[in-house]
Amino acid sequence: MRIAGFITLLLASLITACAPVAYSDLSDPGISVPEAGAEIISASYNENNVIAVFPAITGARSYGYSFDNSNILAGNTEFSDGIYTMSFPKPAGFSESDSFSLYASPSRNPSDGNPGWVWFADVTGAGYEAVDINSVAPEGYVSERTESSVTIAFVNQPGEMEYKAVVPGVGEVEGSGSEITITGLSSDASYSIAICHRYKGHEEYGDKSSIITVGSYDSDEVLRISSSGKAITVSQLPAVAGELSIVNDATGAVLVSATTEGENSHTFTEEDITLFDTGIFHAVFRSNGSEAVSGNIPYTAELTVESYDVMRQHYVAYIPAPEGINTSVFSIALAGVPTAECNVEWIDGNAVVTVSGLSSLTSYTGAITSGGETYPLSFTTEGFTGRYRFLDGTAEGNYEVGEFVVDVEKAAEGSSTRYYFYASSEDPHSTADQGRLRISPLIDSSLEEVPDGDIDYNGSEYYQKAYRWNNTKWNAADGAEVKSWLIKSYSPSGDSYVSIVSSTASMFGLTTSAETTTRFMLEEDEDGNASLIFFNKITGGAFASVGNNMIRKNPNPDTARFGEDAPFTFELGLEETV
Repeated sequence: MRIAGFITLLLASLITACAPVAYSDLSDPGISVPEAGAEIISASYNENNVIAVFPAITGARSYGYSFDNSNILAGNTEFSDGIYTMSFPKPAGFSESDSFSLYASPSRNPSDGNPGWVWFADVTGAGYEAVDINSVAPEGYVSERTESSVTIAFVNQPGEMEYKAVVPGVGEVEGSGSEITITGLSSDASYSIAICHRYKGHEEYGDKSSIITVGSYDSDEVLRISSSGKAITVSQLPAVAGELSIVNDATGAVLVSATTEGENSHTFTEEDITLFDTGIFHAVFRSNGSEAVSGNIPYTAELTVESYDVMRQHYVAYIPAPEGINTSVFSIALAGVPTAECNVEWIDGNAVVTVSGLSSLTSYTGAITSGGETYPLSFTTEGFTGRYRFLDGTAEGNYEVGEFVVDVEKAAEGSSTRYYFYASSEDPHSTADQGRLRISPLIDSSLEEVPDGDIDYNGSEYYQKAYRWNNTKWNAADGAEVKSWLIKSYSPSGDSYVSIVSSTASMFGLTTSAETTTRFMLEEDEDGNASLIFFNKITGGAFASVGNNMIRKNPNPDTARFGEDAPFTFELGLEETV
């Protein structure tokens, strides 16, 4: 029983000797590019973005693009199996004959300071990457109805399209362009017309179709409605005074109205249209109890951002909008960020658009969209630097931690990691003579020399001192002698840093080793409150469960959020910025 107790103490002593995070990527920070440039795997573009696919460039930590070889901007990249995919906004009028250049930078965040851009490829001949026709259905509306025909116009076309309409009692009708006209209809009948589409010149139509409902002919539909830019013009007005309104076809909401005095046409200018709305609209003219209506047109009033907040992991835009507006018409697309989430709600006269899932200290480009309107975006998120503190006065005994204080600072220029984490001088386990201790990354391998093999537990190097501080902070057992430690892996992802460290210890001639997983994860809620989530637990070794009983733990763990790992997890709140 006494030997078993010694083994338990031995394992416990390993727990926090393993805790500090260290970066193990030993790649050469110098960028290496063949004289003729790197070979690009593919290049393409769609309605919104240009996409370039290329192999990793030695020494590069970020990538950029330029259309004129002078104004270089950072692109958004995704990495998989040694291959990078970078996307960036498509300029107006971009085609296969246009060219662009690609650049690499040794800086992880090239928007700060000197990015050190290095050219590595010129690209020409990007092909159009069409939307999968089987994944979308045509979007259309009735633009005009006569006694014997109907014209259906189309919006949001993925390219140059051809259409087929299947009309009960009439047959199939084909057409191309932005609209299709179907003749041979009865004036007193209604129709449900199925529409499918294909890219021009292709043989097969897409699998998805849409149903357009066409009502019977109404002789009051005598007005003509059209738009040019932001102006809406209604013509063929009756030669009498009356009230003219532009009405949302789906909701019945009035976009704008005016009193006319018998003129043949009336134009609502951009200045007249102050109410935000988007959708399909028609004109209505009322005079002396009679009414005339027009066909439909799509329209989106100007999309303006009155103000915005850029935070660490969130972007919030405030768009003037009337109460009761359908907020589902708003969306945000950021180049190369498919995981970003968008939430829209109406608050005090604004549609408040909140984007979450972003990373700190990162540059983004994209657009807010509503109907056919877009508002371009370009911003760089803030950083998490500051002092973070965990404080729980309920801690009791030697196995609970009541206070843990960490200082977060930006990493040195050229570092492969975004932040450095320091044991704060205000932490109870810090002493005046220990100096400044960086506990993550313990060794910044992109800027500092990494020792070969296992690292001795004792010694005067800064990382050895920091490792011993960490053991004092978290190890609740005495008697074991830690011999050495080794960084096995480090995995950065956005604002989360995870390491696995192995250590070896001995007691009374027995030697064993264990692996500990440690995580520093920076978070921000939608109100801008920052926090640091710290996790530390033995995750490898035959006696991991026994050893974890001896680690100092959270005295009030949040089991609802962190489950069975809650005792090993601490949430540190931002106390002050740096």
